[in-house]
Amino acid sequence: VGDRAAWTEPAGTAHRKFRLLGRSARGARLGPVSLDYADLRGIVYSFADRYDIRNLQLRVTRVEGRDHLTLRLATGNAPDEQATEEILDEIYRQRPPLAAERDAGRIAPLQLTWCTEAEMVTKTGTGKSITVEDLRLRGGGS
Repeated sequence: VGDRAAWTEPAGTAHRKFRLLGRSARGARLGPVSLDYADLRGIVYSFADRYDIRNLQLRVTRVEGRDHLTLRLATGNAPDEQATEEILDEIYRQRPPLAAERDAGRIAPLQLTWCTEAEMVTKTGTGKSITVEDLRLRGGGS
């Protein structure tokens, strides 16, 4: 989880450099906290039957100098605010480092948005849903 990179110089070269290739699509890193997509999906999908959750996307940006994660949940009918709070509370309960970093102000509070499957971000060409959309490398957020 995190950056993908490649060395640009042979092993043994003094002050060897590497090139940033992008971010891993298997998860996201918020400040010092690594989040695995499959792990978060397991927590979110424990609510799937109750709230008709059909898909999950993670969108990572920078907000006021802090990493920010928005969970985008595709559903057939948008649940109420109580559903949103219930899911976020469960994520914080199962991942205490997230709550600790949020409380310390080092990462922005998690956000959850409801959408339709048609509104999910997809890969150009294949039309497949993107699991992690990390906009930090493209200057996403402020």
